[in-house]
Amino acid sequence: MDSEFRRNFLALFSGTTLAQVIPFLFAPFLSRVFSTEDYAIYGLYIAIFEVLAIIIAGRYELTIVLPKKDSDATQLVYGALFIALGLSLIVFVLTLFFNEKFSLMLNNPGLAPFLYFLPLSLFFYAVTRVLNNYLIRNKKFAAIAKYKMSHKTGEAVSALSLGTLKWSNGLIIGDIIWRFLLSVLSVYSALKIGIKETKVSFPKIKEMLISYKDFPLYNSFPAVFNSMATLLPVFLISKFYNEDLTGSFNFARTILVAPLALISASVSQILSQKLAQLVNEKKSIFQFLKPVGIILIILAILMIGILYPFAEILFSFIFGVEWGVSGQISSILVFAFALQFVLTALYPVFYILKSIKVSSVWQVFYFLMISTMFFMDNLAFFDFLRMFVKLNLISFAIYGVLIYFVIRKYEKGLGNNE
Repeated sequence: MDSEFRRNFLALFSGTTLAQVIPFLFAPFLSRVFSTEDYAIYGLYIAIFEVLAIIIAGRYELTIVLPKKDSDATQLVYGALFIALGLSLIVFVLTLFFNEKFSLMLNNPGLAPFLYFLPLSLFFYAVTRVLNNYLIRNKKFAAIAKYKMSHKTGEAVSALSLGTLKWSNGLIIGDIIWRFLLSVLSVYSALKIGIKETKVSFPKIKEMLISYKDFPLYNSFPAVFNSMATLLPVFLISKFYNEDLTGSFNFARTILVAPLALISASVSQILSQKLAQLVNEKKSIFQFLKPVGIILIILAILMIGILYPFAEILFSFIFGVEWGVSGQISSILVFAFALQFVLTALYPVFYILKSIKVSSVWQVFYFLMISTMFFMDNLAFFDFLRMFVKLNLISFAIYGVLIYFVIRKYEKGLGNNE
């Protein structure tokens, strides 16, 4: 890794890691304020949000680091935000008509009132995600790290305050409040580094959106399938089992999976900027990616070494004995999510190297693999989880092979044989 990337990597990675430590410190208090029923509703809300968030900006947020000209990148920012506004309005209309039916389908009618907040959450997220990629293009990694820390701290403080006041779903309200504030901070930072110097040009926006049309055409729905595959157990557990197990599973995801996903996404963001630079300069990426991969693998092994034998004990001691089941769940899930943590960080390889169709085919394959769990409602709960892990390990092993071959093809094109 070169010195500039090392500095940027450490700034964003350490900031993101700290952003996860802060809510973890609040978690023992939150677990005593909120019940498994609260976490069941919160987990379902976040699962629905995460599926829709994948396409809320039409996948154009991924393109912002790619153009050589800053003015072109800025028009992509405007285009992605217009798309996000339009899709958020569509989600609002759908929630007006179908929120209660959808909640009953998931066997949790208490979810219905909170679905009205979904369009706001999605739009605030889109603003933050799009402008964060603009900040990444401009190498403002320290600012992004600070915002992540303020977001997770504020979310935890808000949730704890609302929970203490007996707001049963302060978890959701706290999340929305801080998504809004983070979007405001992102707008402020983008204005500060000069995004307003490039005016909105609808003909240019149209030109840039057409130039990168492969992203919505070939990646939007496959990416939704990928997200649904990851989150399908949340919905199926709610449907097949009871609310206590749904809440315990969602609490395990909150403690284990959500932090891992955020760290992996942060690594992915900084990789996208550097990989785009190397590819534009027609340089090798293998030697650059090798140390990054080693670091991620070491972190994954450490995570397995701690959580597989000790998760139940740790959860019971830190969060309360009633959350011991969440610890058991984490000790099973850790294998799948450790591998996922390593490989999803390398996702930019596909779109930077113009192999997005390869990624899209895999995403559909992954969804089909996990969808077989629709027919496993006769399994005991922990057997259901183990099957989910097995299907994940097989799917992501294939994903890793695809990443290797995409990189190898690029390197051969440069005359390299790594």
